[in-house]
Amino acid sequence: MKINKLFYIPAIFLLSCEPSVNKDSSTENTLSTKSSVFFRSKNINIGQVMSEDCTIIKYYAINTSDTPLIIDSVQSSCVCTISKFPKNPILKNDSGLIVAQFKPFKGHEGHFSKSIVVLANTKPAFTVLSFDGTILDKK
Repeated sequence: MKINKLFYIPAIFLLSCEPSVNKDSSTENTLSTKSSVFFRSKNINIGQVMSEDCTIIKYYAINTSDTPLIIDSVQSSCVCTISKFPKNPILKNDSGLIVAQFKPFKGHEGHFSKSIVVLANTKPAFTVLSFDGTILDKK
């Protein structure tokens, strides 16, 4: 019986101790705190564009919170649109530029509507931006 007691005492002692973990509260707060973003315009009509011409669409993202705005990714709805976005955090009251480059394919005429999805540290995490217009055939 004495051997069993000698075994249990150190085991209880080891299990009752909390592991020493260095927590960085600023990192923890940054991950759990959400930022707020305001877009000057989420929907842009670019009017008439010629087929095979490249059009640039600009979206201005303004951070309206104390937490830095971090844009993780921007995905377009089709291969005819390429997007660029700020890689650095956007601080309070600062703005960042998201650029969509639209190049329609030859033979695609008429009205179109495209979108890009912004993933950021906001709530909700996704913001949908869109643009539309009319493609004219380039002759």
